[in-house]
Parts: sequence; structure tokens; C-alpha cells
Amino acid sequence: RQLKKQDMLPAIIFIFSRMQCDVAATEIAKERTPLLTEEEKERLKAKLADFCAKHREVAQEDRVRLALKGIASHHAGLLPVWKNLVEEGFQEGLIKVVMATETLAAGINMPARSTVITSLSKRTSDGINSLTSNELRQMSGRAGRRGKDTVGHAVIMKSRWEGAAEAYTIVIQKPDPLKSKFSPSYGMVLSLLAVRPMSECKEFVENSFGSFLAQREKERRKSKAESSLDEEDDRIDEEEVERAAMRLLEGIDMGELKQLRKLSERLTTERRVYRYLKEQARQKDVAVFEDSLPYCAPGTPALLPAIDPEDGGGGVESGMLLDMAPWTPNEEVHYLFLSASNALRMLPANQIIDVALESQTVEFQQEELQRLVESVPPKKGWLRDTRKQLYTEAGDEGAAL
Repeated sequence: RQLKKQDMLPAIIFIFSRMQCDVAATEIAKERTPLLTEEEKERLKAKLADFCAKHREVAQEDRVRLALKGIASHHAGLLPVWKNLVEEGFQEGLIKVVMATETLAAGINMPARSTVITSLSKRTSDGINSLTSNELRQMSGRAGRRGKDTVGHAVIMKSRWEGAAEAYTIVIQKPDPLKSKFSPSYGMVLSLLAVRPMSECKEFVENSFGSFLAQREKERRKSKAESSLDEEDDRIDEEEVERAAMRLLEGIDMGELKQLRKLSERLTTERRVYRYLKEQARQKDVAVFEDSLPYCAPGTPALLPAIDPEDGGGGVESGMLLDMAPWTPNEEVHYLFLSASNALRMLPANQIIDVALESQTVEFQQEELQRLVESVPPKKGWLRDTRKQLYTEAGDEGAAL
């Protein structure tokens, strides 16, 4: 529902279990929010009818019923012909949500607007392990369709054991180095020589990723050997500089210096994590405001960003909710407030600092409230304000309240 509300479909939801993929698809199908337009439903219905006619023994009623709602699962436990149908429907925009295991992240052309990673750990042959930086990047990289989206969205869900701090730790890690799994065997060599000449077999091996890594390592060692000759010429001067540096450091406790460096690095990391967590908390508050404000009564207390006409901003001031704004300067929903400075303020949910949802509301006289709301200037006159700030003095109507 939230992905649909934020216009973040189509999406791939990664779940590290085949059975849970099917269970999640069934649960999502219970959501009443429609995912497909009428035109898309007709196209998808025709596509599924054609598939069932050609592959009657493969088509499963429960999976077809889910697909008609724009929902499907994709994992190694499904037959290839059905997975091909899901991939085609997703590429054509007829399948909006796909539940998939991490194997979908590599080798299949199924770009999405959003990807949802449901967990930061998975069960492996060595037990339960955290995702690697490469695995997280591979799944997140599916977000954003070339030629269609200017930005892709990767959503990492919070679990009972994992939160923003664990996600941040994996995200900032450097990518794991790629290692070649190319391992020629006697059988492979004989098979190649049986059908190809020696020159082509040699070219085949040289074009492998393993050969590329070996050649790069050879060049690195050669470069290191050449640079060592230059370093030898400067060694005497460097030793003199080192002796001078040691004389300067004689009065400094090296243990304290190392401790200071560790504390500085830790402080930098914690500040970065704090900013990240603070932004996450703010986004959560905004989501609550967006869902709650349409149902709040007039007179609900709120904290608004103060506007100083002299310096252009800063500080906080209290205010009371009046009603939804009669018009908006853009596509966002705006709300009308009466501030403590007796000014009418028109703000979207993401600019409101706090709303006292459980506090007692201030009672308004209905006639005065109606007159105050009607006193809002028309859109054209409001936007002519040279300061471009969406507020105006409430005047006598505000004083009467």
C-alpha cells in the first residue's frame, strides 16, 4: 500500500526463502488497493489466457489468480516457462509486485522502480550470516529502470534484530573483490582441442577473467619492482627525515596519540550514523502527520517553523490547525494554521515540526472559523508576495478568536 501511495511500483521484494515468497504473495493479494488499471487488467488477462491454452499442464490456478492482480513470485522452485511469463509481464508493466529470492538479482533482465530487502541476514550452509556489501548492492541495483526512471528506490525493512545502524554498516563497506572461479581441467582442455585449433584455445583462456586478474597482478608486481629502484635513491633522505620526526615525537605518549585517533574516527562515524537515524525518525514523523492531519479537528496544537521577516527564518512557534488549505501552490496537500504571531500559515506535512495529536483541541466559534478560512487570499495574490513565504497577517478575524 505504501509503495503504491508513493508511486514506487513496479517493485521486487527480496525474501530469502522460496516458501515465504509464495506466502507473502498470497498475503499481499488480500490488500484491497488495486495495482492495475482496467486497460492493464485486460492485457494481462489476455496474456494469461494465451499461456494457459499453450501450457495447460503447467498453469496453476492459485498462481494465475495472483497474477491477475499484478502479483507473482519468482524463485528456483518454479518451472522455467512460468518464470519466463512472470519476467515478460514484469517488463511490460503488467506485473507490479514480484516476490523473489536473491538469485533474481543477477543475470535476469527485470529492472524495477523499487526494490525491497526484507532482511539483512540469510541462512547459508554456515548458519545465519549477514548480507555482504556486494549482495546488498546487487539487489539494490535492480531499482531504477533505464530510460524510464530518473531515480530508483531501495527500501531496507527493519526487523526485530536489525535496524538502521546494521544497514548503515553494510552500506558503507567497500565492495568485496571479485574472484575468478575459472579452473581449467584436463577434460576441458581435451574437449577444446577436439573441436578447436590450439590458437583458438589459447585465445579462449586468455580472454577469461582469471587471466585478466593474473595479468594485472603481473603488471602490479612489475610496477612495484620499478618503483622500488626509485625508492632506494630516496632512502637516505627519508631516513634523515624519519630521525628528525622521531626527535619531535620523543615527548609525546604514542599510546595516547593512538587512542585520540581511534576516538576521532569513532566520533566521526557516530555523527554520521546520528544524522542518518535523525533523518529516518523525521521521515517517520512526516508519514504519521500525512496519515493523521486529514482527520484532526480544528484547534489541534502544532509546532511550526518560525518566520522572521528580517532574517528569513529560524526558530519555532506554536500554532493551531484550522483546516485543509483551500488551494495549494504545488501538488502537495497543504494545511492552514493560525500561528502564535497571529498569522495564517499554509504548510505541507513535511514542513510541520510536531503535532499534538493526543492533546485537547482549542474550541473555535464556527462562524469565526469559517470567516477566517474564507479570508485566505486567492492563489494568484498569495504567490505575488515578494518574500515568497506562504503566510499573511490574520487581521481582525484572527484577533476575534
